[in-house]
Amino acid sequence: MTPNSVRCVFSWILAAVLLFRAGTALYEAFEARNWPSLDAIITESDARWVEHQRSVRRSMWSYQLRLRYVYTIAGRRYIGTRASFSAWGPAESFNPFNSSIASKFPAGARVQAHYDPLNPSHSVLEKAPRLSVWIALVLGLLFAKVGITYARRVEEEKKQLAGK
Repeated sequence: MTPNSVRCVFSWILAAVLLFRAGTALYEAFEARNWPSLDAIITESDARWVEHQRSVRRSMWSYQLRLRYVYTIAGRRYIGTRASFSAWGPAESFNPFNSSIASKFPAGARVQAHYDPLNPSHSVLEKAPRLSVWIALVLGLLFAKVGITYARRVEEEKKQLAGK
């Protein structure tokens, strides 16, 4: 395996992950554009480092947003946890801006929550995708282009080896 083939595979893997994350968040934001909204109350809002036990003597830390808001639909109470559609995923586990998100939605604040009428337990506070989604999309496309460039170099190397 040549250095160019390793770079090609690495670029394609990064492109796939970034494009998948961005595509998922964009799809969710697109689906939510017509969701109805209602009043909700923030019950918990902070950002903190959380340790996750993986296996014996191994753990992983992540900087998580702890956001909880309560809303009621047809007499049934729901608890929402999602601030927005992000490339970091619904839990925003690795988002370095979790502190600013938490301060934007302080505990006790009244906010507008948007919910899926087909599944009222799915909700979000901001329907628009975050900047991280667009950055992941652009980086994913960039890594795909880099992958194509390295794939062409690998093909050229194969032709040169076959010609010897």
